[in-house]
Amino acid sequence: MKQKLILTFLFGVFAYYLFAHPGGHGYQDKRAKTWHFKDGTIATKGFLSITKDGKVYIENNHHELLTFPIDKMSIADQEFIANKESKVKQLNIAKDENKGLNYSALALSLLYASLFILVGLIGYRQLKRAQKRSNQ
Repeated sequence: MKQKLILTFLFGVFAYYLFAHPGGHGYQDKRAKTWHFKDGTIATKGFLSITKDGKVYIENNHHELLTFPIDKMSIADQEFIANKESKVKQLNIAKDENKGLNYSALALSLLYASLFILVGLIGYRQLKRAQKRSNQ
C-alpha cells in the first residue's frame, strides 16, 4: 500500500511539471491591465484573451469576456495588442516548424503504461500471496 501511495505521488509530481508552462494564466496574477479608450477614459481592467476581426476580447476580474473595437482603444493599448499578437504568431510559427513527434504526449503515454503495468504486477503479487495464505 505504501508503494502505491509513493507511486501515485511521484506520478502527480511528474504530470504537474509535464504540463506546466511558464507564465500561467493571466487572471491568476491579480495584476489586471487597465485598458483605455482613445479619449483617455477607462474601458475596463482585465486580461487580453484574444483578438479577432478587429476586436479585442478582454476577460475582466469577474471572468466576463468584454469586446471592444481595437481602433477605439488608446494608442498604447493598440501597441500592447500588436505586441501580444506578434508573440503569439512567433509561438505558432515555432510550433508549426517543430511539428513531428510530440514528446510530451509520448512521455505521458509511457508513464501511464508503466504505471498500469506496475500496479497490475503489484496487484497480481498480492493476489498470489492471498491465495497461498488461503491454501495453507
